[in-house]
Amino acid sequence: MKRFFQRKFSFRLPVIVICVLFFLIACTQVLETPSFDGSSVSSSPNSPTSPSGSSSPNSPTSPSGSPENLPGSPAVPGTGSSTEELSDYENNKKQEISRDNVYLSTTLASQQEEDIDKALHILKILRDEIVPQSVAHLIQTFPKTFCWLQKDYEVGMGITLSSYVDESDSVVALFLGNFAKGNTPDETVFTYYTLSVKYGKFKWNEEIELTDESRGELESHVAHEMMHALMIESLSSGFFGITAELKDISSDIFPKWFTEGSAEAVGGITSKIWGEITKPVFLPNGMEEQYVKKFIEQYPLNKAGYYSVYQTGCLATLYLSYLASGKNATEWEIKDLASGLDSLLYKIHCGQSLASVINEISPVLKTGQKKYSDITSFVNAFTGENADVVSFVTALLNKAGADGQGSLIAPSFQTKDILPNEKYETPVFWLSVRGDAKTNTYNNKITARQMFKGGSATKDGIPGLGAPKKDEL
Repeated sequence: MKRFFQRKFSFRLPVIVICVLFFLIACTQVLETPSFDGSSVSSSPNSPTSPSGSSSPNSPTSPSGSPENLPGSPAVPGTGSSTEELSDYENNKKQEISRDNVYLSTTLASQQEEDIDKALHILKILRDEIVPQSVAHLIQTFPKTFCWLQKDYEVGMGITLSSYVDESDSVVALFLGNFAKGNTPDETVFTYYTLSVKYGKFKWNEEIELTDESRGELESHVAHEMMHALMIESLSSGFFGITAELKDISSDIFPKWFTEGSAEAVGGITSKIWGEITKPVFLPNGMEEQYVKKFIEQYPLNKAGYYSVYQTGCLATLYLSYLASGKNATEWEIKDLASGLDSLLYKIHCGQSLASVINEISPVLKTGQKKYSDITSFVNAFTGENADVVSFVTALLNKAGADGQGSLIAPSFQTKDILPNEKYETPVFWLSVRGDAKTNTYNNKITARQMFKGGSATKDGIPGLGAPKKDEL
């Protein structure tokens, strides 16, 4: 038997070799390297062969360098210069944003022909500048709460665009969802994010670029939404209403005035509050306490509606930030409020509930009791009758001025253009320009127990990644 098969193989060997050669030649003619999204990538003007440069995500004030020929950057798949597999993020940032790039087909498909150039401009500045700059400045401003995201952490989001804007619609919004692969805390968790931008209300110059005013408005909106995104990643339990054991606590999610107030604290809202207060009155010498008192009484924190949730909510969150900073009423500056909010959020990231943090940072009355013992007592006490609140808000508005943005990530409260118009790169909440959603699996490194971290409104939770236990703070 052995000799029989030897003779049979020796007889067919030339035929086999010839067949294999023909097969390999054919393969080299038709095969292309698949990209992460399942489409093929080849060397063309729409898939540049020059690798882009990147700046370190640990240096948020340093914009990225020249996109050409920087050492250490992986090559584009399909060019033959490297066999290294690119991540979703790396592949995405190498795509040239142009009208003939098939990579953008799903994103541009819903745009009217006359709006394509506007959509391309929005996509470019969002992907390359505004979104990464927002993330970088948020991490820089709130390092205790968000710095853990820089350690081998890659999370993306999709985008939807629309030139039509209904008066009741938000110009920029963030949509999200989450789900666990299984039903136990050790199963992998998936999340997905979508940034929605409705650019119909923006103003454009002759070059079909946003005017400076509209650019500033877009930066403010995006910073607001990215604050939501980073807080969701760091304070998951209180946002999603799910514990580390995958138990439903949806009734104990953070109050909306706190989540929206925190986001407005970085997006900036003081000029809008000035505008609302001064509708019936002119204040040439600055904000006065009597008008602040009237505003808070008109839009109390315990009521629904835009002004109460967003504007009074922002004032309340900044007041809590002031309390957390430990500064004297006449000493605090913008950096102190930023540090105070970072401290407040970090305590929740470490497992404390919002209620317990409020109790901890509350002033102590002469009776020895805390002035704000929990969320309810704080909300009920945040009124025009609270002299400390009125005094703080008046000082805050005067520091910002009538035209100031009042953003914690800006150099000052008076700054209107809160982000630099420069390129930056970071894998934390990178913007995918290919479609309306980006599902994140976190490289199967984060379990449900780790994902749903931090405290909720009134219940303590588990410490987040990189955080000490709450009793070690």
